[in-house]
Amino acid sequence: MPRLPASPIIPLLSRHGFILRKYFTNGPEHVFEVITSSRVLPVNLLKVIDPVIQINAFFEYPENLILSVIVDKRDHMRELGFIIITKARNLVSKGKSIRNQRPKINFLATDYIEMIHWNTIALSPPPLLRRFANQEIWSKVESDGTAAEGKLTNSYVITKQWNDV
Repeated sequence: MPRLPASPIIPLLSRHGFILRKYFTNGPEHVFEVITSSRVLPVNLLKVIDPVIQINAFFEYPENLILSVIVDKRDHMRELGFIIITKARNLVSKGKSIRNQRPKINFLATDYIEMIHWNTIALSPPPLLRRFANQEIWSKVESDGTAAEGKLTNSYVITKQWNDV
């Protein structure tokens, strides 16, 4: 019989943090690479592949895409992400629910931030950033982006998990 760790929550938290650091913030970029790589395929294959990508476009939800943008390596992209977050926070309604509707993907995009049409979606702030003030997010955006990634994924998730236990 396999021996269980003394505290099963520790491996789970480290795995959870790894997934958030690697997939959550880089997911939209990976989907963009899949889309751009698939453009060389024949049209009959694209008719099959594009709907599958559209159906599974969870990384392209605006809330997920914003998280990727604020940890981007490019300064202007991080600043754009911050502007989108502040705009979303100002537009947020009194309701607590977020409707997750798959955005229509722009398969002709030249950058991953262009994969959705920002002016045709209902904008809401990323739930992961709820506990962070605008000044705190801005200070991470002004840094090189890697500090923002570490701070936003590690501290919130792990402390939230520990508080819920």
